[in-house]
Amino acid sequence: MRDCTLTMRVADDEITFEGRDISFEELAAMTGFLQVFVGTEAVRRGADIEDTKDRLLDIHLTAMQELDRLHREGGYAADGQEGG
Repeated sequence: MRDCTLTMRVADDEITFEGRDISFEELAAMTGFLQVFVGTEAVRRGADIEDTKDRLLDIHLTAMQELDRLHREGGYAADGQEGG
């Protein structure tokens, strides 16, 4: 992977992000790493590994349902907001 940046921010109950010099493949690798990091932290803090994997899978499946909905309704605009 080449050098790139992904900045995520939570403010006022909204999650936003900004990517710089990042390809789809690099973004996918980062999201995979983030899932492993979250799962590792959950288990380290006492969560059951199987429950953790189930919860992460539920989150993934919900995200894919949202992707389908956005695609049906016109996707994202260039600024990352709904509609396009």
